[in-house]
Amino acid sequence: MLGRDFDIEVAEGGAEALTMMRGGDPFDVIVSDMRMPSMTGAQLLARVSDEFPDTVRVLLTGQSELDDAVSAVNDGKIFRFLTKPCPPEILMPALNEAVAHGRLIRAERELLEETVRGSVALLAEILAIRDPAAADRGTRLKNYVKAIAAEMEIERPWDLEVAATLSEIGYALVPGEIIDRWREGEPLTEGELKLIENQPTVASHLISNIPRLEVVAEMVGRLAPGSSASGNARVETGVAVITAASLYDRYVQEGSKEGAAVGRIRSNHPDIDPEIINAIDAVALAAGGYTIKDLGVDDLVSGLFLAADLYATDGKLLLKEGTELTPAAKARILQYHEHIGIREPVQVRLPV
Repeated sequence: MLGRDFDIEVAEGGAEALTMMRGGDPFDVIVSDMRMPSMTGAQLLARVSDEFPDTVRVLLTGQSELDDAVSAVNDGKIFRFLTKPCPPEILMPALNEAVAHGRLIRAERELLEETVRGSVALLAEILAIRDPAAADRGTRLKNYVKAIAAEMEIERPWDLEVAATLSEIGYALVPGEIIDRWREGEPLTEGELKLIENQPTVASHLISNIPRLEVVAEMVGRLAPGSSASGNARVETGVAVITAASLYDRYVQEGSKEGAAVGRIRSNHPDIDPEIINAIDAVALAAGGYTIKDLGVDDLVSGLFLAADLYATDGKLLLKEGTELTPAAKARILQYHEHIGIREPVQVRLPV
């Protein structure tokens, strides 16, 4: 009945269906019988909802199973249920509507994802203008977190990367004079120290206004001193990884070689998960696979990393060693090059 209009795959049970879905291209729609051995249709479609939320779910039921079907629909797991026997004039329109519904879901998700990405980029750009040092640190943390997550095989680490990128955004609301004195190690008043310590909380409030970043906001808020543990395992994983990446970045920025920075984390922070430290160790080893090359400003491209501090000709420090040349960073360099001047050559790291 369906083969003329749809590409069909058939599974003999719930377990086989899940195996099939995990191993191939995504399906637009899944239609499941309700009463099956080992796993009911409602149970299968609930699993599909968790693992493949873009696949639209249709449940086929007998009259005696209607109460269970209605309950499944009310739980929000199923797009539609159809009763058996189900003639073509009912089945075909239902499946066409399911396909159209799936396209709508994907279109709305893609629009929302673009909005989220744009909002994150905007916050990062605002921070880059307001406090370039904090923006540079956020970029470095994102890169460390991305590499650590890959080593640990953390699934879909985008939320950890966004949390790392925006973990410094609260500094945009701290007076620059206070930040400068704090970074120079000068004494601060109790109120000024409070502003610095509350930066993650402020950042969390800012991020919480962006749709779909609730978990990211919670991760960033948990970075504040004395914050209470979350009941969300994903949040705690993100906090642990970002905290470790932050320590690694701090030690490297203080002048420690990559391996020595890992050693300091092992010695000084026994509370950090050894799996995370081992992942950082692997990242540190990989960082040695670079060669240093001198380039002119006109030869710089996005994606490179600075191998030495970058100064303007007037002596102003523009970017620290290890900073990634993002499009925003490159634009800043070109502006200084045009109006003030950049000390050349610029040293960058290139993969061996």
